Amino acid sequence: MTRVCPVSRAAVIIFFITLILLPFLSFAQRPSLNFEHFGTREGLSQINVNCIIQDSRGFMWIGTRNGLNRYDGYKFIVYRYDSKDEHSLSNNMVNDLVEDADGNVWAATANGLNRYDRKAGTFTRIVHDNHNNNSLSNNILSRLVFDNDGMLWIGTQNGGLDCYDLKTKRFTHHQHSNTVAGTISDNNVRTVYKDSHGHIWAGTSGGGLNLYDAQKKSFTAFPFINPISHAVFGNNVISITENSKNELWIGTQEDGLFLLNEQTRISQNFRYEENNPSSLSSNTIYCMQKDEAGNLWLGTENGGLSVLDGKNKKFYRYGHDEVDGNSINGNSIYGICRDRSGNMWLGAFSGGINLFKKSTSSFELFRHNSLPNSLSNNYVLSLLEDKDKNIWVGTDGGG
Repeated sequence: MTRVCPVSRAAVIIFFITLILLPFLSFAQRPSLNFEHFGTREGLSQINVNCIIQDSRGFMWIGTRNGLNRYDGYKFIVYRYDSKDEHSLSNNMVNDLVEDADGNVWAATANGLNRYDRKAGTFTRIVHDNHNNNSLSNNILSRLVFDNDGMLWIGTQNGGLDCYDLKTKRFTHHQHSNTVAGTISDNNVRTVYKDSHGHIWAGTSGGGLNLYDAQKKSFTAFPFINPISHAVFGNNVISITENSKNELWIGTQEDGLFLLNEQTRISQNFRYEENNPSSLSSNTIYCMQKDEAGNLWLGTENGGLSVLDGKNKKFYRYGHDEVDGNSINGNSIYGICRDRSGNMWLGAFSGGINLFKKSTSSFELFRHNSLPNSLSNNYVLSLLEDKDKNIWVGTDGGG
């Protein structure tokens, strides 16, 4: 005679709950990032953000497609072009920002260069003049960087790379020539970067990566060669940063991310892979910034944020999620800034400012979102740890 043991109703319920929660409990979650958002409601001039910096006094400066903003932690002050005021911003399209040694903020715009005099509270415009060779080579500017001698390097659209001496107010123009060796490889300069050795690098839209030799006053190109086809690719360079080994991370338009060893000229290429969730989220990298833990944050086009974990070398993807109010606003990230407190500020196209506060990283937050293994409901009523160290979560409406 076979004896059938009665099964309690509670045991049946626990069995089925275990089946439901098992994928959630066993799923290796990416590190959670929760963002605060700033838009026009909070006083930002526009939600299309191109660049963000923090100045020496702690103010955050945000360049948008409709004005320059200064944020003091409480409110925004907006600076815009005024046709009746010659000391106003020369153009509302602000593409990049830097601060000089005297605390003045410089803005690259779609119509010239601007220096904000902190004491006077006014702008000085520096623009191209067809009748004056000692002027900007072109008014449409992309990126700015100061070298170790205090010279301002200015990337322009189709005007090459300019170098401006703040003391003498003289320009040196570096432009491509088909007949002169050692010139910059392309006149459309999309990014400029100073490495830890003080060297100036320029990324161009059609000529790839260039290194400036200050002694020879010439440029050396660093082409990326496809190891299979041996064709040159990655010629549209739009962002550059450096790792702890003095290697360069190179972000491109549509050709992914490169890691370059300057000495050996050997490079690795990282790309978006459809079936690999640990790959890049997009092959276009607009901006890059390291966090305090050494992870590399990458702002992409239509792929949101990719974070390269410095330990396991995996990419984690963070995109806008309609269900999760703490996710990123906007999936095209144009600017990333790490402030002195270790907070990460992200500027997005049509998404305003996304702020990740370092203080929140001490806690891992589990929320309901569109991912299949997320929490079933955000209203948590009870928690229980069982003998196997599993955490059981009781929610209101989500089981």
